[in-house]
Amino acid sequence: MNNKQHSSKEQHKRIVIKVGTNLLTTKQRQFDSKKIKLISNQIIKLKQLNKEIVLVSSGAITLGKGKIKYKDTITSIEIKQATAAIGQSFLITEWNNAFKESGIITAQALLTRLDLTNQISSVNVRNTLLKLLELNTVPIINENDVVSTEEIESSTIGDNDNLSAFVAKLIDADLLIILTDQDGLFDKNPTHVKNAKLIKKITKIDQQIKNFAQGSSSINGTGGMITKVEAAEIATNNGIDVIIANGNIPNIIDKVLSNAPIGTHFLAKKI
Repeated sequence: MNNKQHSSKEQHKRIVIKVGTNLLTTKQRQFDSKKIKLISNQIIKLKQLNKEIVLVSSGAITLGKGKIKYKDTITSIEIKQATAAIGQSFLITEWNNAFKESGIITAQALLTRLDLTNQISSVNVRNTLLKLLELNTVPIINENDVVSTEEIESSTIGDNDNLSAFVAKLIDADLLIILTDQDGLFDKNPTHVKNAKLIKKITKIDQQIKNFAQGSSSINGTGGMITKVEAAEIATNNGIDVIIANGNIPNIIDKVLSNAPIGTHFLAKKI
C-alpha cells in the first residue's frame, strides 16, 4: 500500500471520490441532474491534470423511486432491489451524459462485499479497475443491491461509504474523498446543536471520534456520519488519506486538493 501523509494536487494521483445520495437530490427528495453535472465538471478538470479517478456514486434507489413514482418509504428488500435495478440504468446514463461532451468514457461496476474480500474475485476486480484507469476511463461503482440482500448478509456492504473505502484499499488509492451534504465531522450534531465544532484533522480514530459520529442521519442515503468514519478507518489503516467534505460547496474537489482548510481530514497511518 502507498503511504501518503500530505495532501497536494501533485501528490495525489489516484483518487476515489464517493458521492452521496443527498448530493444528487433536491430538498423535495427528487433526483437532480444538474448536480451530477456540477460534480462531473470538477472530475473532468482532474482528468485534464492526468489524475486517475474512480467514482463511487449513490442515488440509484432514489432515482428508481422517482421513475416509477413510488412515494412510500421503502420497507421491503424486494422494493429496494427493484428500485435499485430501475434506477441504476438511469444513474449510469446520467453520468455518461455528463461526461460525454468532454470525451471521457465511463465504465460501470456493480460490486458486493464478496467481490472485494474474496481472494480470487478481489484480484479480478482490482485488475479490471486498474485496466480501466489505464484506458483513461472513469469507473463508476455502486453496490450491487439486486443481489446484496439482508438474507445474504455476508455479501452485503450496506452503504457506499464503506464500499468506497474497500475500493480505495483494493486499488492502492492515494486519497479517498467522501462528499456529503455536511461540512465534515463535528463534535456534536450540527443539526441540533448550534455551537457544534468542526473537527478539521484526525490522526487517530478512537471511540470518542466514533461517538461524535453517532446520531447523524441521512434523509435519503443508507448511512450517516458513522459509516463515513468507518470508511475512514478502513482507508487510513491502509495508508490512504481521507477527507469528508461538503459537496455542495462550489469547486469543493479542487479546494480539497489545494489544501484549503475545509472538511475533516483523516490522516493515513504509516504502514
